[in-house]
Amino acid sequence: MTCDTNPLYITEGHVSTSAGSAAAIDCCLHLVKHFYGVKVANKTARVMVSSPERTGGQNQYIETPTIDRPSDERIA
Repeated sequence: MTCDTNPLYITEGHVSTSAGSAAAIDCCLHLVKHFYGVKVANKTARVMVSSPERTGGQNQYIETPTIDRPSDERIA
């Protein structure tokens, strides 16, 4: 099994999941396009001031916080 960390959202069968809150908008627009068509999805994106479709593929830039010196060495 492989894990692709680049997609903004994934749809597998009847289940869709997104990479985060902004990607959830992309996922929802994808679902709108699937169920109601491109015109409705584009109109919805315009109202939301969002791109109708982003391709993804960009790395997720999430900082991983680290503690300089843990208060309890047992769990460091």
